Amino acid sequence: MYKIENFSFTYPKDKKIINNISFEIKKGDFLVITGKSGCGKTTLLRYFKPSLRPKGDIDGVIILDEEIENDDTKIGFVFQNPEDQLVMNTVRHEIAFGLENKGISLKQIKRRIGEIVNYFNLQSIINKETQSLSNGQKQLVALASVMVMNPKVILLDEATAQLDPVNREEFIKILKHINDDFNVTVVFVEHQLEGLLDVANRLIVMDEGKIVIDNEIKMAVDEMLTKKIFVESLPNYVRVSSLCDKLCLSIKEAREALVNFENFDIKIMDEIDNRILMKVRDLNFGHDDIVLKDLEIDILENEILSIVGANGSGKSSFLRCLAGLVDCQGEISKVGCVDRIGYLPQDPTTLFVADKVIDDLLLVDDVVASVESHLDNFGIIDLKDAHPFDLSSGQKQLVALAKILLTKPQLLLLDEPTKGIDASSKEFLANLIRGLSKHMTIVVASHDLEFVAKISDRVAMIFNGQMESVDSTREFFSHNLFYTTTINKIMRENNPEVILLEDLGL
Repeated sequence: MYKIENFSFTYPKDKKIINNISFEIKKGDFLVITGKSGCGKTTLLRYFKPSLRPKGDIDGVIILDEEIENDDTKIGFVFQNPEDQLVMNTVRHEIAFGLENKGISLKQIKRRIGEIVNYFNLQSIINKETQSLSNGQKQLVALASVMVMNPKVILLDEATAQLDPVNREEFIKILKHINDDFNVTVVFVEHQLEGLLDVANRLIVMDEGKIVIDNEIKMAVDEMLTKKIFVESLPNYVRVSSLCDKLCLSIKEAREALVNFENFDIKIMDEIDNRILMKVRDLNFGHDDIVLKDLEIDILENEILSIVGANGSGKSSFLRCLAGLVDCQGEISKVGCVDRIGYLPQDPTTLFVADKVIDDLLLVDDVVASVESHLDNFGIIDLKDAHPFDLSSGQKQLVALAKILLTKPQLLLLDEPTKGIDASSKEFLANLIRGLSKHMTIVVASHDLEFVAKISDRVAMIFNGQMESVDSTREFFSHNLFYTTTINKIMRENNPEVILLEDLGL
């Protein structure tokens, strides 16, 4: 489908983002491309669809097969944020949009829509407004809108970043069915490899614009472990391979390999007995659909409280209520000192107003040396002159958080803070949040259960508009069947208290 020969790309007035890479993508491949934030993955992916190619200087060539070269609609693209591609007011009109633009007959359009709605099981939402859907539903509609065009290739840019664990697993299953049933070539750019290694046939790892690994899955993973390349990005069921004599590529394989493992290193998590900072009582929010209903919870001083739950359950709405950004009913009373609240939304670009990163932060702190030191502490000083909108998703997250922390908040609200960031940045973020909790209270809404287990003092689940299962972190994950960590799924029959890689001495 694609032949890439000595390809390099440089954005205007910037360094080379892709540096002399060569490889081929064959028809029917399910290829995953991973690597650190800013390594060139998304830029490369956009170059596979001519209408999305960014402007800049290129060397080398990308050759497209004849069946896709002259018809851009044969190359589907699914963005990280479904809001970036949903343009119509209802699901039915969204799916029909591309077909109508191609001038296909009404009879054919109806037939195609009927097929795609049944294949994706969208019957219950076909007449709903797109804005009323959860992120999981929106992303499924985005994929359906691509598939209705009968593409030969589907390109996905961190397309599961906003999905809860259940929706993510279902999305990947559907994508695999499409790959198998229709021989559609899939190219998936992704930081989070869990769930992809057992469906993809090939993995490429990029670093600083170059390809450092390109192999079939098992060989690529073995090479990552042997050469210690981007190991932190591997799923925990792979990383436990060091404890046995087998390369594990699934939870089942890891469980079987470690069935007799008993060398646990479980550290007792301190019980939280802090004073109450905020009381939430009888909180209600929603318009046509009630999102939060009589929700109650106490938020403690200097704790890290994480909120989990399905797409559309109300996690983001709860944070916006705490931040005072929406009208809600009920009581949110400040018991402790909460004069300054920092809020990181799911879309960090809404916080950027200047043309350079450093100028954006100087709007909060006008001392250049102070801001540069702050950026250096975040490891992003080299981005200071970049336009915030030109950054990768992970870089945008870090810059936005750096800006918020300059306001010195007493309550920090983080909505999906790990969305789009690579594994090393996630580790940095986890350590940062743990350190910040000495000086402030932090409430996190996240689908990333591994991250939540690593940073949190307490975890709560939103279900049916209410806060359920508010427990200490180990208590929460050790008693859950589905909303738990990979390590707990592997080791629960050996010891249900095990929830972290560190509990195994790794």
